[in-house]
Parts: sequence; C-alpha cells; structure tokens
Amino acid sequence: MRGENPTDEELLDRYANGDAIAFETFFRRHKGRVFHYALQKVGRGELASEISQDVFLKLHSKIHLYKTNQPALPWFFTIVHNACMDTLRKRTAALALEERLKQTQRLAHTDGDFTSPLESSEERGESRAWSNPISGAFAELSREQQDVLKARVVDEKSFGALAVESGKSEVALRKIYSRAIQKIRALLSGKDDVGGENEPK
Repeated sequence: MRGENPTDEELLDRYANGDAIAFETFFRRHKGRVFHYALQKVGRGELASEISQDVFLKLHSKIHLYKTNQPALPWFFTIVHNACMDTLRKRTAALALEERLKQTQRLAHTDGDFTSPLESSEERGESRAWSNPISGAFAELSREQQDVLKARVVDEKSFGALAVESGKSEVALRKIYSRAIQKIRALLSGKDDVGGENEPK
C-alpha cells in the first residue's frame, strides 16, 4: 500500500478498487469508534457488538457507492447510524410486542369480527413461551410485516387507518398481520414453514 499513513479517503478509494488490505486497515482504525458510537445509541454492549459486525458487512456491500475524495467518515458513519436506528426500531417493536403478550393473550385490539391469531391458543400459558426470543423472531419478518405489526402493537393504529396510509385494503393488511404472527409462532416453536411471502395488495 502506498504511504505509511493513508487517509481514510485513500483507504476507501483503494478498497472500492479491490484492495482488501485497505479494508483491513480501515477496519482496525475505526472498529473501536464504531463500537462506542453504537453503544451510545443502543445502550447495550451485545447489541453494539452485533451492530459493529453488521456495519462492516454493510460497508462491503455499499463500497461501490463511495466516490473518490468524498469525506470518508461522514459517509461511513451514515451507514453506522442507519444500522443503529434500524436495530432500535426492531427492538422497540419487539419489546412492545413482548409486553403486550405478557399482559394479555390478545396481541392488539381487533376490528369487527376479525380474530387475533393468539386468540386460538389452546393453552393459556402459551404466551409465556414468546418472551425470551421475541426480538430475534421479529427480526426474521419481512419489512412489510414488521411495519404492520409495529403499527398495530406499538402505535395502536386501526386497520382502517393503516389502509388509508398504505394504500392497501384492510383485508390485505389483516392477512399481513396474521401471517406475521403465524411466522413468529413458527419460529418460536422451532419451525419456519410459514409460506405466503408474497403479500396481497
């Protein structure tokens, strides 16, 4: 590598052109800074470590977007910041879902004669099995399923309000919601056999 102390801009430019050593140098230089930034945002060491690992994987997938001589750290820490915000969004929704399940078997208020998937539970203690791995299961949902579940559980929006916001029909939103719950239940029971990834319009 040219120079004994290349700038961050030089490192990213070289990495974008296939220099793996440049990536290693950039990683060693900034991994501590990334961890501490993530720790300030999410407040938990294990989450900050996961974000730190994920960030450098994201860098690999986005390096082609880096422009020569573009300020390196502002560009890179946009990736870091977005990763932190995405983690917090998922965690907030998952914690809210967990709290609802602890309080009642009904995941959210339902409209009309629609029945929540949890209402069909044959055992009253089933909801307790959701508490520990709920965050990981929530992360396995599609972005659309996460958004609908969060809107219902965290924001307590009706399907009617969601239909207006999203442009989807209430029937379609109920199906997305139902499939999200079914997938979480399958994941928590050790099975991931829920189909229907192509959601209705």
